[in-house]
Parts: sequence; structure tokens; C-alpha cells
Amino acid sequence: MRARWYDPATGRLLTRDPLRGEPQAPTSLNAYLYANANPIRLTDPSGYCAPNPIIAFLCQIAQLAQRIGPAIQRLLPWAQRAESAAERLSAAEAQVLTRLAEVENAAALGGSRVVQAASRTEADEVAARWVGENAVPLLERETGRAVGMVNWATGRVARFAEYDQRSGWHMNLEQLREDAAGWWSGSSANVHVTFPGW
Repeated sequence: MRARWYDPATGRLLTRDPLRGEPQAPTSLNAYLYANANPIRLTDPSGYCAPNPIIAFLCQIAQLAQRIGPAIQRLLPWAQRAESAAERLSAAEAQVLTRLAEVENAAALGGSRVVQAASRTEADEVAARWVGENAVPLLERETGRAVGMVNWATGRVARFAEYDQRSGWHMNLEQLREDAAGWWSGSSANVHVTFPGW
């Protein structure tokens, strides 16, 4: 209420309408009209918009845009940073999926193969996806200490990262071989995922 003052002698508002108006409603483009130049049939209690349903809706959108515009401007740099982070995450995800496909191909060829990961984080993610969701700790028989993860449903093993002089930092991903009785026995494939030191 009392957003703008009305002059009944001229049938116009004394101050300019801060809303720009809409091209679909030409009378709304005149910044000094009251109630879309129809003060007998329409009223404009807010001083911004006449209650014609279409124009009122457009005015509400315009008012909302004026209120949230500055907030959007303040959020824009944050949104751009978030978008950039999402792009980086997508690139990292694509890298992990590429590396996982390389591991799958190496395992399908059988024997012992090497796949190079870009980082320890990437290698860990590839290993987690290799064994799958139902993985349980793989325990060393002599000591009972966990040395990796195994998925008994698929026969996939991911051994924890280790370092040796010959191959540097690596982890072994294995595909176990199923024997005639349905038990998992030795490895049919062993993929060494190497990565830079950390």
C-alpha cells in the first residue's frame, strides 16, 4: 500500500512505476498509468499492478525478479564455482570409469597385467568399484589381519596398497577362478594398479 501517489485529476500516478512492464500488455509499458488506464473497472492497491489476472501474474513475476535479482547476482560467482567443481568431478569420474574399463579388459585377457592410475585416490576408487558393494575384509590366514577386500559372489579381490622397490606403489586386483565344485581357488587374472607415491 502507498507505494506510489495517485493524482485523480490527471488519472495518473505521480511517480514512475519501478517495474518495466511487459510487451504482452502494452498499457503496462507506460510507467505513469494507474490500473492500466482503466481506473473505473480496475484497482491497483499495491501501486504496482492492476488485478487483471494475466497482468497481475506478470507483475508478481517482475516483483519477485526485482527482489531476488540482487541475491542471484551475489550467488552467481558461487554457482560458477560449483559448476566448475562439478565439471572437475565429472572429469575425475570419467577418469575412474576409464581406468576401471582398463582393469576389466586386463582381467578379461587373464594373467598378470599393469594399469597406471593417476593418483592413490583414483586407484582406491577403481578398487572399490572392482570388488563391488558386497565386499568383505579379506583376512590373512596366518595372522588374521585384513589385507584387502573380497566379494565372494563375484570372486573379485582388491588387496590394499603396498610399496615395493620393483613396482613402487600399487594395489593388486584379482579375479579368482571358480573350480568344478563352485569354490573360488587361484587367480585367473591379476591386475597391478600402480600410482604415484603419496
